[in-house]
Amino acid sequence: MTLIRVPRSLVELCAEELNHLPGWKTHPCSSLKELIYGLNTIEENFKFYRFRDGFPRPSEAVRELKGIRGLASTAARTGNASPLCKRLKGLQERDTGGYRLILFRMASVVSPSHPEAAVIEPETENRLLQLADSAPDLLVRMANEALEQLAPLVELGRGGDRNKGPTLERQLLFELGCLFESVVRRPPGVTTNAYADKNPHGGPFLEFAGVVFGYLGLENECEHLFRIYRALDIPEWDSPQKDKPSWRSPL
Repeated sequence: MTLIRVPRSLVELCAEELNHLPGWKTHPCSSLKELIYGLNTIEENFKFYRFRDGFPRPSEAVRELKGIRGLASTAARTGNASPLCKRLKGLQERDTGGYRLILFRMASVVSPSHPEAAVIEPETENRLLQLADSAPDLLVRMANEALEQLAPLVELGRGGDRNKGPTLERQLLFELGCLFESVVRRPPGVTTNAYADKNPHGGPFLEFAGVVFGYLGLENECEHLFRIYRALDIPEWDSPQKDKPSWRSPL
């Protein structure tokens, strides 16, 4: 098993934000291990944020992917890929969620270890369109994989859950808070500078969370993170308690 599945640069940036804290200095090896396991799990749980949205209407992406799958299946059977290529180009021009998901599957083929880097390369889009024309059966498989990953985000009912994005932001910050506490042995509090004209809130936790939010393509300014933090309203994070269960990765 590969210990580090997230980019090493992300681990290094997070470690730079945390390695000066007493809890890390006391247990540097175990702290680094906790950080890596935690980032692996969080990256897996929040991979869709690489597309800069929380899929507030995931049913739209599902319909698009099913349409791609249907056209790809027809192209594989008949040898006529023109409708499939036309549909992909139309979704590409509108930069839809379904297109970004199928493009990310292509990026995972191009660069299995770092698809987040490959997904922004023009060559990846070119290869996707070439694949639609030359091997549409592989596009059927990609669409099925994307649909399988998207399924947990889909809510029943008209239009899906329109608040899924903000909800996932709160969930992400909560998980980062639990990871922070496990790594540095202190609650993820926030510091306040009443004399600051801009960005009065900060501290090691918000800086650490900002690194991960930025990696996932989310707004990572401290004031934005502080508003999410306050919305969580977890008293234990503001007042340290002993014998609290620490976060543990299931890996």
